[in-house]
Amino acid sequence: MAMVVASVLWKVPYCVKFNPDEEKQNLFVAGMSDKKIVQWDIRTGEVVQEYDRHLGAVNTITFVDENRRFVSTSDDKSLRVWE
Repeated sequence: MAMVVASVLWKVPYCVKFNPDEEKQNLFVAGMSDKKIVQWDIRTGEVVQEYDRHLGAVNTITFVDENRRFVSTSDDKSLRVWE
């Protein structure tokens, strides 16, 4: 986790979820204090994708729909669905 924090310039991850799909267990998403969700590949150590629509810190992430999507909630009191 220290590498993740250092790699995102000391931003704080509020929640972290690994993808439950057996073929994608090298990927995880982290809800950040800076309102973003960052998807990482632990094999490469790189950010695969960033999601940026919340107006507050992201505090929960849950995979749904047979792990094809995930839902996030934020301090802005919104719930968002991501593909």
